[in-house]
Amino acid sequence: MAKNKKKTNVSGSRTRSKNNEVNGAVLTAAFLVCAVVIIALALIVIFGKNTPDDTTTHEPETEVDSVSGGVTDEITSDTNPSDNDTSNDTTETPETTIQDNTTSPGYDVRTEKETTQSDIGNITMQYPVVEPDNESEIDAETINAIIREYMDEKRKEEQLESGDPDLDSEYVYKITSTDVKYSSKKFLSIVITGEYYITDSAHPTIFCYSINCDMESGELITPDTLIRDFSTIRSLFTKGKFTLKQGQKNLLEQTNYEDIILQYRPEYGIYPDIYFTGDSFGMVIELVFALGGYALFQVPTSLVSNAVILPW
Repeated sequence: MAKNKKKTNVSGSRTRSKNNEVNGAVLTAAFLVCAVVIIALALIVIFGKNTPDDTTTHEPETEVDSVSGGVTDEITSDTNPSDNDTSNDTTETPETTIQDNTTSPGYDVRTEKETTQSDIGNITMQYPVVEPDNESEIDAETINAIIREYMDEKRKEEQLESGDPDLDSEYVYKITSTDVKYSSKKFLSIVITGEYYITDSAHPTIFCYSINCDMESGELITPDTLIRDFSTIRSLFTKGKFTLKQGQKNLLEQTNYEDIILQYRPEYGIYPDIYFTGDSFGMVIELVFALGGYALFQVPTSLVSNAVILPW
């Protein structure tokens, strides 16, 4: 019995010794793991402080404002064009508008403001005036005369002078913008915008039309002369190939391409006024007052080269 008890004690002693060795190894390993974690955290903190913060060192860019401003200037949202273009209303002196062309057209175009008043009306006109340089062969006197005559006829077509002074019916007729869209030695394209108001009317009438002049012959060119195939133009328009350049911003939310071009019928000689820029063909679309009175739409000339006569 003594022998057996001695053996049992030796076995228990060995077991405790092994357990102590295992526990020591575990504690050592745990210590090493903690040390590694502490060192890693220290390195992260150290290198994190030395890393530059990109969100605080970059200067804010300023080009965004200039780009967005250019876009919003393309389309006017007001229904009254006189509110959008007041530069011509602040001075009585003639203003000069020079078209940016690759080659000089040999002339400048300025505006000449004239105001007249009668018993029943007040008229403010802004006539484009062609001023040739010394070497130009343009007959500016004839061209200016026919442009002035055309604009006066457009005003007379409204029959504003037919009012009766005894009935206190008065009107105000005003050209608010004269915009040179294209000018070259051969061709001049201008868009005229204005409005007139008759006493007791619910709202003014806003109008817009174009003037296209052959600078070599000194004659005005009508839309039916420049348009070869209106069906092609209509197709491009209804497919949304034209871009709204001036008018109510939400115009196409209130109407659609098909409806606003439906009024033009070449078979009856009814064409929209048209104009040209350096790379675009434009149309002046007449609209009701609630839709802004008018809108300008443009398409690249490359898409209508077979449907219109290009002036260059």
